[in-house]
Amino acid sequence: VAEKRKFMWFNFASEPHVLIAGKSQSGKSNLVNGIIATLLQTHSPDELRIVLVDQKGGIEFTHWSEIPHLLWNVAKTVEDVKPMLDRVVTVMKKRMELLEKAKKKDIAAYNRSTDDPLPRLLVVIDEMNTFVGLGALTEEIHNLIMLIVSQGRAVGIHMIAATQHPEVKVIPGRIKTNMSVRMSGAMPSIVASQIVLDTADAAKLPSIPGRFVAVVGLRTLIIQVPRI
Repeated sequence: VAEKRKFMWFNFASEPHVLIAGKSQSGKSNLVNGIIATLLQTHSPDELRIVLVDQKGGIEFTHWSEIPHLLWNVAKTVEDVKPMLDRVVTVMKKRMELLEKAKKKDIAAYNRSTDDPLPRLLVVIDEMNTFVGLGALTEEIHNLIMLIVSQGRAVGIHMIAATQHPEVKVIPGRIKTNMSVRMSGAMPSIVASQIVLDTADAAKLPSIPGRFVAVVGLRTLIIQVPRI
């Protein structure tokens, strides 16, 4: 909700990937779960499948473990992450082959031309910080995320990546530049805000749970996100 209680909606078809950051108690996890809940209510498993990476030991997404939209079991440990992202990349490459064979540029055009449409696939990662300091594995995970956010849009693969730790080593530039929507709750410093948003706006936010700055292209919005 923006100024004057105006509702703002973002469409993954046009804004395919979302980066969410915010210090503890900012409402970051509530926002992520709110997005998932909204999508589940508005899309069937035939239209949307979800892949969950929960680096808080599974407790953040435990209530989604039985949803029919879930493609695979929730990845609860760092060791689970690379194999799961490898599987996502495999799906992405198979979809590219399907689109190429059908001579279609994106999933929307492909689905209009077939009796067997592809569901969109949403990958949700909470908490990016756990991938740091793992040597070669950190680089491999970051490279897989970069591959997905740079090539996934056309084949209907989208990502939400969230973190409490806005540092360059957590959110490398090559990943951030492909996140078409970047959202941040209140940040403790201008530097932390700039790492996520490229502006100081999040450092100026009042510490109100759910109060976020959203950068969408050239637009910067101050919003109050839904509470689940």
